[in-house]
Amino acid sequence: GQLLDDAAAAATCTRQGLAIIEHQASLGDLDADERLCGACCALVEQLLAAADDVEDVADECDALLRRAAEADVTSAEPMQAMASLRSLQGRTEEALEALRRSVATWRSRRGGWDVDPDDAAHADDEAALEIEGEYEVSFEFRFETAKLLLELDENTEEAVMVLEELLNERDNVVDVWHLLALANHGACNFDRALELLDHAEALNEKQ
Repeated sequence: GQLLDDAAAAATCTRQGLAIIEHQASLGDLDADERLCGACCALVEQLLAAADDVEDVADECDALLRRAAEADVTSAEPMQAMASLRSLQGRTEEALEALRRSVATWRSRRGGWDVDPDDAAHADDEAALEIEGEYEVSFEFRFETAKLLLELDENTEEAVMVLEELLNERDNVVDVWHLLALANHGACNFDRALELLDHAEALNEKQ
């Protein structure tokens, strides 16, 4: 479903995939819940992309995101999808609250383990390096997080932090440099914003 350009056609395929995953779960597939969560969130994204009016699909999206959260309580994806939905509905405060819950979820987990900051402080240096930055959510997911943070939060600090972490992982993605420049401009760090923009343009010319 996610490989199709047409959002409506993609949604139809994702619904079919969702039915298959639900059947697999009923047969005792232990990995089905995680796939169910991802499929529900993907379907929400497709429904929102296809809808002329977000309110036409809002109820279905809400129900899908509840199913997603119930299927995988450790996933940060449903709350970020909820933030996108609420943002499109113009419910900015609820959107930001959902996004912050999503960020708190993926920041609390690294390498598939729940991380207690107090315990991590007492870990040896090698162990600390192993878990640092190894988030379960993808690079692309966190880029979308930063975009939403800039859209919803007047304070750009968290967005800047996320984007700088992304640059530490991959410093050849032009869009990250551009978005970080925008975040610094929003924070009135104009010299830094110009420096980042110049780097982005130079990088773009090389690619």
